[in-house]
Amino acid sequence: MRHDSWNESSGLSGSVYSLAQTTDGFLWIGTSTGLYRFDGMKFEPYLEFNEDQPVSEVSALLPTGDGGLWIGYRDGVAFLKQDVATVYTAPQGLPYGRVTSLAQTGDGAIWAAVTLSGGEKAGAVQASVTGLARLSHGRWEKIGPAWNYPEKSAGRVIVDGAGTLWVTGGESVHFLPRGTRTFQETGLKVSTWTQVCAGPDGSIWLADPVAHTILHFPVSLLHDHVTVSGEPLQGIYAIRFDHARSFWMATDRGVFRVGPGLIGAVPTVTTDDIEKDSFRAADGLSSAETNALLQDREGNIWVGTTNGLDRFSERSATRINLGHTPSDLITGPRSEVWASQFGASPLLIPLHDAKPYPLSVWFTRSFYMDRRGTLWAAMQSDASWQSRALWKDDKGDLTRVTSPPGVNGPLIDGIVGDAHGRLWLTISGYGEYTLDDEGRWEKIPVFSGNEATIAPDAQFLDASGRAWLEYYTHHAVVMVDGTRRTFFTPGHGLELGRPLAGGASGSQVWISGTDGLGFFDGKEFQIVRAADGSTFANASVVIPTQRDGLWLKGPSGVTQIPAHELAARYRDHAHSVRYRRFDGSTDFVTPLAPSRRSASDTGAVVSGDGKLWFAVHDGVAMIDPAHLARNEIPPPVFIRNLTANGRSLSAYHDVTLPQSTTAVSLGYTALSLTLSDRNRFRYQLLGMDKGWTDAGTRRQAFYTNLKPGTYTFKVIAANNDGVWNETGAAITFRIPPTFFQTIWFQILLAVVFAALLWFLFLIRLHQHRKRIETGLRERVMERERIARELHDTLLQGFEMLVLRFQVITDNMAPDNPSRVFLEDSLSRSEQTLKEGRERVSALRTEAESGEDLVEDLRKFGENLAQESTTTFQLRVEGTPTTLRSIVHEEVRMIAREAMANAFHHAEATSIDCRIIFTRRHFMFVCADDGCGIAKAVSGSGNIRNHWGLVGMQERARKIGAILHMGSGEHRGTSIELKLRADMAYAKRMQSLFFRRMKPEPPE
Repeated sequence: MRHDSWNESSGLSGSVYSLAQTTDGFLWIGTSTGLYRFDGMKFEPYLEFNEDQPVSEVSALLPTGDGGLWIGYRDGVAFLKQDVATVYTAPQGLPYGRVTSLAQTGDGAIWAAVTLSGGEKAGAVQASVTGLARLSHGRWEKIGPAWNYPEKSAGRVIVDGAGTLWVTGGESVHFLPRGTRTFQETGLKVSTWTQVCAGPDGSIWLADPVAHTILHFPVSLLHDHVTVSGEPLQGIYAIRFDHARSFWMATDRGVFRVGPGLIGAVPTVTTDDIEKDSFRAADGLSSAETNALLQDREGNIWVGTTNGLDRFSERSATRINLGHTPSDLITGPRSEVWASQFGASPLLIPLHDAKPYPLSVWFTRSFYMDRRGTLWAAMQSDASWQSRALWKDDKGDLTRVTSPPGVNGPLIDGIVGDAHGRLWLTISGYGEYTLDDEGRWEKIPVFSGNEATIAPDAQFLDASGRAWLEYYTHHAVVMVDGTRRTFFTPGHGLELGRPLAGGASGSQVWISGTDGLGFFDGKEFQIVRAADGSTFANASVVIPTQRDGLWLKGPSGVTQIPAHELAARYRDHAHSVRYRRFDGSTDFVTPLAPSRRSASDTGAVVSGDGKLWFAVHDGVAMIDPAHLARNEIPPPVFIRNLTANGRSLSAYHDVTLPQSTTAVSLGYTALSLTLSDRNRFRYQLLGMDKGWTDAGTRRQAFYTNLKPGTYTFKVIAANNDGVWNETGAAITFRIPPTFFQTIWFQILLAVVFAALLWFLFLIRLHQHRKRIETGLRERVMERERIARELHDTLLQGFEMLVLRFQVITDNMAPDNPSRVFLEDSLSRSEQTLKEGRERVSALRTEAESGEDLVEDLRKFGENLAQESTTTFQLRVEGTPTTLRSIVHEEVRMIAREAMANAFHHAEATSIDCRIIFTRRHFMFVCADDGCGIAKAVSGSGNIRNHWGLVGMQERARKIGAILHMGSGEHRGTSIELKLRADMAYAKRMQSLFFRRMKPEPPE
């Protein structure tokens, strides 16, 4: 069995008195210094109370079905569940003393056996000391005459398969049948140190180390018993049966295992029977004195000693000690297996279904046994090379085989045979040869020229009779199929590095190399990759089997790729295979023998019954694929803690973390105790991770940059044999947001940002309006300057001319024909002068009312309508408002141009104009039902040759207005002029609310 041990250097302190495993999978260890919890990797001290209530000498542990644990120690009992402990001592009615054993009956009551602590005397302590106690409804009761039980003492308590409570103590054995309140006595006298356990069928077994006897009480016969005696039955501190019905004893001389059925089958057990399978301090046990035994849910046996803790687990490899390392393993035509002796070989050592095979005392280089049972050996009689030859041994009849022509003293490195009885031999310095049943040799040419004599470094045959020759230095594999040679090299079907070994089974052909492993798909070798990234490189032996998959002997041990994984790889060349590893820490007691660089490395073989045999230091190891020590139990997964802001929190319940937490770490473990260091993990944080994270063997997860929210951390695990617990464990934690991380703050932030954008927009709008207003003010000032110039120059000069002509006219004779003409001209000039004064006066006017604009355009439209058959309508929407003088003038000119165009060019039957006054905009719309305007003109602004439209656009840009020209609602043309209110009106229009809140100051 595989053995491991832990002691104080591993974190476990004190002598181990008791062991238990709770339903969550943790192993609990009671020691002389306290209580420890173990997950297979780390020991954690528990129940470290204050100095007035120390927990020491933990000698009794009882797990419960609800995940709790009862702990019996010196002067107290505690119940632990999810890190919460309830303590019972003398004030709760518990007798004074050391609690040595605990049991729970079907009614839920807890029973405790209490003995005196070391060095104390009954007379020196209170009356209520030692004995048997029962906990019911939160109060302990000492069991006495009312239960027909003597009050003196109690050593061990246990419940059998029928629910009967058994109690040992003093010199008696008592039992309490289920549902009764009266103890019965067996009448047997036993010592105080009697140990007790339950058998595989639920019956009770007792071991009395003083009387050297084992007592068995069958469930159906409570008053009868079987007695087994024997001298070695002494110094026993604990007993138990394992799942295989083997009987284990923890003694002061080590730990002993008695095979199934031997204990109880005979009345007397001999020393050889008991000590045949033992493990002592000389074998590596942490101490010769053992105190406690436990078998966990995975079948491991745990032994508590005075110096530490030991574990025994089944191995898949069975060791056969030969006292030397064999150089060759030979398989027979059926299931026989032999091992060669070291150096000279007088015989082959039988290993399996074989008898010793005698040989001459010669030095042997390589062996091969064919299907008829004939042994072929490359041997030499002494140290001289002249005696080298191939020998044929047919059941002791040794015959020397004639060497190939031209080969003297052949150094044969490898021998294999095909289905027709022909041998393929690798001869160093000569190359590859075959030998048929008639004794005829044939050289197999592979290379030519100077390389014709190169011998392969490894060889094997497939089911089709093809020979596969591997050449390490040439990076080549050659397939020999009759007269055809197929070469596989890097770049040509072989990307495995230098070839090392190969094998074939049925149609499967495999080659291993320094860079990986590959199988032949009929054209080239496909590389095999493992799910964990392994490449299976440097395998020195390749053994394909039909039933159990592929076996590889490599530097780190033996690897098995199961048959179903290979089948999946055949179907999908991208499939990554899973495998199982057998090595020194799991299955091999001693290291594998180093590989020999020869054409037939027989340091690992498979026998006819499917068992695999490996040469190891000092012997041979056998693996039976039909009986592998496989751990099929998914490991329980446990989240140890959640750490945030330097504080470690329990993971038994969902937690809420402090605000502003951005980083957490989570510790977790898997409770597979067989090979805990090979447990693998995957985890995922829902709310952050998109998929599972493969953590390998790492047992902690870290997260940073976490935002407020609710997260669920999930972790799953696989045991040492790759069996996954897909349910795993989970914990949910919440990080509440700070005020600055709430949705309300984000809304406030959005509102402030929007207000800021609006404020910036208003600033930009104000700047734009100021720029336009500045332009308009400059235009007003220019108009005023022009008006002054016109008034002071042109109009004044024109008026002087009129006065002069008036003087001339007055001095002319009344009958002068020119007088009438001049008077008419003067009349016209006065009218023109009047209009000029009005125009100059208009240039100097600050603003004109909306009514003036409406009347002006209505008169203009009506005048045009009088000279046409087109109907005209002008509507006003809103309250007419005073416009800025410049805006008034430009709008009037744009509107007149639009109306004139509609009358003169649209061929319309009706023209509808609207002047719209709103708080936000001023608009003028002129629509007709005429022939419309060309898209080329209205679309992209291609109006260069349309001077009226050009003028309208220029006037609109000057005042910051938008002028749109396009089709009307149904047909015809629509011209729309739009200008913001703050640019159009002499005073800004405001809503009633704003006018009430803050009246507009005068401009």
